[in-house]
Amino acid sequence: MKLTKTAAWILAALLCLSGMTACTARKPAFSEEVNLFNRGLLAAKQNGKYGYVNVQGEWVVAPRFEDTYYFDENGLAAVCENGKWGWIDEKGNYAINPVFDEVRGFTGRFPTPVKTDGVYGYLHADGTYAVEPRFAKAYPFAENGLALVQTDSGYGFITTDGSFAIEPVYEDAYSFENGPAAVCVNGLWGYVDAQGKHVLEPCLDYAASFTEEGLALVCLQGKYGYVDPFGNYRVEAVFSDAHPFKNGAAMVEEGGQWGYIDTLGHYIVTPMFRSVKDFGANGLAIVRLGDLYGYMNRSGEMVIQPQFYSAHEFYEGVAVVSAGEGGYGLIDEQGNYIVKPKYYDMGFAVRAGRVYFVDTENGVGYLDTESGEEVIAAQFEYFYTTSLYGGAGDFFDDGYAVAKKGELYGVIDRQGKWVIEPRFEDFALK
Repeated sequence: MKLTKTAAWILAALLCLSGMTACTARKPAFSEEVNLFNRGLLAAKQNGKYGYVNVQGEWVVAPRFEDTYYFDENGLAAVCENGKWGWIDEKGNYAINPVFDEVRGFTGRFPTPVKTDGVYGYLHADGTYAVEPRFAKAYPFAENGLALVQTDSGYGFITTDGSFAIEPVYEDAYSFENGPAAVCVNGLWGYVDAQGKHVLEPCLDYAASFTEEGLALVCLQGKYGYVDPFGNYRVEAVFSDAHPFKNGAAMVEEGGQWGYIDTLGHYIVTPMFRSVKDFGANGLAIVRLGDLYGYMNRSGEMVIQPQFYSAHEFYEGVAVVSAGEGGYGLIDEQGNYIVKPKYYDMGFAVRAGRVYFVDTENGVGYLDTESGEEVIAAQFEYFYTTSLYGGAGDFFDDGYAVAKKGELYGVIDRQGKWVIEPRFEDFALK
């Protein structure tokens, strides 16, 4: 069969550029548990309509929807019928009638933004309005109980009853996250606290949201640095380019080379690399020296020497790497090959001890990431999905993966057995 890997990546890029869909899925971090079946149900498509099936492939909610969302922690799923969005319960009964143009899933303790008749408001999980629709744009509530909204006057922040905690006087703004919110006045950025007081007057070319380290990336006169929640520079703006902090370190550029700093601005690794990526949870980061990639620890030691043409982050103790024409393989955290490079392509979303590989003759199969053995022979079609991962049938934490046979989709377990035979046109994995 003919594989269209390049076409899949082009499709992915176009989807990214096309913007948000009417119902927006949150993409979880790999540290979060992500299951294919949410509350035991999966949205499946048959005869052009979506419904929900259980793990046995039996219809629990008959297919009648144009689009769907997964069931959330409240036991509700957003569904689209006749062009309008509402929410159903696990039996398929409407808990909130479909009258909305755009929705988001219910998460946490706050109401969710909804759009109707061209304006946004906020809805409780019982279907009553927390805030009547009147905004040009509306974003989810932050943990401090304030939500970013846009009116004809500009951007501001409201409380859960819809009153303005911070008046809509800004040209642009970001939601509150780990500290003050970034706001823009006359093309310059600064920060406000939850009371609307400027902790840093608008004077910056750019201001990012605060990270868990309590620092925010800023740009002043073309140079990048970091400020604390009080508006003080923790790291002076001296870098040609930089990224937000993650896992206690930030990537910074100086003189065309990249390195890392800690939260005090001290170099963990002086700039010497062509490119770098964030440190992972295991303390290793991908670095590029010349044309080759390797892995470095927080002490600046090259744990795995640059030798790969491409490299992915470690998940479950393994990483997918490429040796160029030799193909893709799998290594452990010491750089030892579990599987030597030989595959045309591989996934990087390692879950449940499985990762897919692509054989140009036979299609998609799966490796056991501990032994490196082909535990599921190549037999499935390659496909691109705009699911939580965007890969060709990645496994989820509950031990299931979507697989394609011919033009139809089913679900397999970790042994490659069909849990749900391939008889569906699609699965909605958002």
